[in-house]
Amino acid sequence: MLENLKFKLSQRADADRLRILRPILVLLSWVYSLLYSLRNFLYSIGVLKTYDLKRDFPKVKVISVGNITVGGTGKTPWTIFLADKISKSGRRVAILTRGYGRKSSGLIILDEKNKRQKNWWEVGDEPYLMASKLNGIPIVVNSNRAEAGRWALYNNHAQVLILDDGFQNKGIKKDLEIVIIDATNPFGNFKLLPAGILRETTKNLKRADLLILNKVDQNTSKEKLLNYLNNISKAPIIQSHYKKKYFVNVHSEEAIPIEQLGGKRCLVFCGIANPYPFVESLKQVPIQIVDTKFFSDHYVYKEKDLLNLVEEGLIQKADFLVTTEKDKVRLPNVIPKLPIYALKIEVKITRGEEVLEQKLKQVLEL
Repeated sequence: MLENLKFKLSQRADADRLRILRPILVLLSWVYSLLYSLRNFLYSIGVLKTYDLKRDFPKVKVISVGNITVGGTGKTPWTIFLADKISKSGRRVAILTRGYGRKSSGLIILDEKNKRQKNWWEVGDEPYLMASKLNGIPIVVNSNRAEAGRWALYNNHAQVLILDDGFQNKGIKKDLEIVIIDATNPFGNFKLLPAGILRETTKNLKRADLLILNKVDQNTSKEKLLNYLNNISKAPIIQSHYKKKYFVNVHSEEAIPIEQLGGKRCLVFCGIANPYPFVESLKQVPIQIVDTKFFSDHYVYKEKDLLNLVEEGLIQKADFLVTTEKDKVRLPNVIPKLPIYALKIEVKITRGEEVLEQKLKQVLEL
């Protein structure tokens, strides 16, 4: 009873703090909106320049993969999927990314020569993950994507550049604008940062050439969302979700078939923007989830964090711990008392695959 009372008091305190902060967050959202509109205006009148890589490389194609919200849409898996797909068509591909959260600056190349010599914190967890899953496709990390593009064209003779997190980037002219939308939490409360999760208003989805509604397997009322999107944008909509491939031991790299862990007890932890679809996907395995521990997006795990998670797992009589592939990159090199597995996933298109094929064919002139 005492614990329940403490929990209710804590909830009330959190609600009170949110009530106090809400007007401040709304005000900051207005400031954010004003600055964002000013930036767009400066691009429209030419004060800020959009660089066209075709001036020096007429045949290059630039494909942007982005989102309209902060994190959690599935941008990284889709970037990997597209890079692999286009590469298999015979085109030389390079990925341009700023390397969010990295502890370095300037231009860094992740290719077959040096990607095993780099640490994730030098380049960011997402570029590091992409490099680990893609062979023969360089990841060019630079906050200046135009400079990164020039490097890939001069040094790698790339034919297709994939602009990671590029929807808000107006510094490079693009041939195809793809926007990923999380079907489980498409627009939050429809407010701009920091009062909400929107990076720009939903009306700007009309700039997109292709919309990808991701994680549709976890949205039971997607028709309403599809109608909303069709009223905003004329872009065709592709639907997708993640196919669960297998688990991998984060220390030994041993692959574990999914069915082998079915029915066993686990503690789930992750530091991603929207953890709930990940938890729901694990329930489909099914495994018995004894507890969940969520950290902030891109959280840098310390040895103490890992030991505490394992200790909690032992208390809960868990057989193992489970996390995401992106979290796996950020785990310290500690061998715990319980095994830790990461769930390997890949993109699966459930509707509109022919639309994607047609769009890529038009852009790449295949």
